[in-house]
Amino acid sequence: MPERHRERIPAYAGLAAFQARLTDASVHDDERVGQGYDELKRLGYFWVAVRVRAAFHRLPDGAAIEIETWANPPGTAAIERCYRLSDAQGVFAVGRARWALVRLSDGGPVRLASVPWLVAPRSFEAENPFPDGYLSFPAPATGPVSTIRVPASGIDRNGHLNNARYWDLVFAAAAACGLPHGDVAEIEIGYHKAVFAGDAVAVRLSDDGDRIGFSGRIDRDGSTVLAFSGFYRPR
Repeated sequence: MPERHRERIPAYAGLAAFQARLTDASVHDDERVGQGYDELKRLGYFWVAVRVRAAFHRLPDGAAIEIETWANPPGTAAIERCYRLSDAQGVFAVGRARWALVRLSDGGPVRLASVPWLVAPRSFEAENPFPDGYLSFPAPATGPVSTIRVPASGIDRNGHLNNARYWDLVFAAAAACGLPHGDVAEIEIGYHKAVFAGDAVAVRLSDDGDRIGFSGRIDRDGSTVLAFSGFYRPR
């Protein structure tokens, strides 16, 4: 079996913290093959999250946690990375994220075939915690809307909102609209446009019975564009 990256992490609380741990494990695995954030930036590239799905069998038991990550065979311009989180009782959460390589100069996508040095030192395997792939979730057309301002505290080293911190916007809007939020059994989110500190994001939510759909829209160059969308299933 190809070598997987595993690391021990301290207990955490909240969905944004969970997703941040996925990103950290990805970065540490990249560093293991000599392709950490600073090295990729020096070469003119960085990774961006395009889509994330996760399922939570239960809450962690509060003790030390092991996170394991591995990559599926690369696509044209993205790598699917999988995650498994365990505590003393066993596996409590799994995840999968699509990461696209983009150019630092203009943010444009990079075909992985054009950077063979990036793929060569990595190992890949087919195991996927979600055999049915990503789910379909059209952006809600109706439902309450709450406008949330992007905080400067959520901005990452690439200058835009960190992918994990989008959940802060979603849950702030859900709280303002009186919808359940926080503890979840399943989530999926797709990222369409970067958002920046101070942006006013119109978050629309729809209660579909067993899950809450959401979308976030921003004004760009005189037009309203979709920045992100997805769903979460309250526990």
